[in-house]
Amino acid sequence: MAGQRAASAFLRLFLPEQCPGCHSRVAEPGPCSPCAEEIQRLLALPVPFVAGELSGFAAGPYRGVWKSVVLAYKKDPVPGVANLAHRVMLELVRNALGPGELQERVVCEGEGGVPVPLAAQPVPRVIVPVPMARVRRREKGWNPPEHLAVRLAADLGWPVAPDILERVHYRGTLASSDKDERARRLSGAIRLRKDSPETLSARAAAAARVAGTARTAEATRTGKRGWLGSGAEVDRAVGPEENERSSLAEDAWPVRALLVDDVVTTGATLGACRDALFEAGFYDVVCVTLARTE
Repeated sequence: MAGQRAASAFLRLFLPEQCPGCHSRVAEPGPCSPCAEEIQRLLALPVPFVAGELSGFAAGPYRGVWKSVVLAYKKDPVPGVANLAHRVMLELVRNALGPGELQERVVCEGEGGVPVPLAAQPVPRVIVPVPMARVRRREKGWNPPEHLAVRLAADLGWPVAPDILERVHYRGTLASSDKDERARRLSGAIRLRKDSPETLSARAAAAARVAGTARTAEATRTGKRGWLGSGAEVDRAVGPEENERSSLAEDAWPVRALLVDDVVTTGATLGACRDALFEAGFYDVVCVTLARTE
């Protein structure tokens, strides 16, 4: 498959550009004007989805011209199609999360114990792509969700963790499977790579968050003013080793995740990934995809 992609790239040097939606000839890489208008209509608003305990946002419905574009991207990320997919995903994240969600407000106690805003600090998410089985990656030559995640990380300045999850077995395509069949075939298929640096960093950050919560609770109990309290009382309550570990881990790694996939159908794959991330210590996982099936 990788060889086919290389041959396709070579042929594109001599063949005219085609619209990924209707395959008509275009002067520049990307969709033609009618297809671009149809894509803009289909992607006017993010499409929220809920599957059990899982929730997230898709850029648009998996139909019409947008389905053709997503399929073209999954098959071969030519520059025009890839750039369009990356722009759409970036806009989805900005619209779905919003500027308020992208920042975490730090507060301190004012008079009478009333919280008072102290500062608004950007809190990034770790961008995690849905993993692909090794055999499929060898066949295909690349992983579309990872491609999306890496570009998102570059655009947003957030960390990306392409190796924190792994798909340990592959039982064929899920395209024609119903919800129950997907759940059965995905059972145990995706797991945390416990020896990866990304997993170790996430767990250290999760431990730091727990330690920070303990310091906050102790400061509140002892009547200390301030966000986390100050002074030796809190240090003695939590312990110097925990405080040192907390500061190091908090600086190194956030414990909120943005889970990225290309298409969501029943949410079984995203749910399996989310469960593995919870095991790593992430406490907040938001899912985003290019499209949602109807």
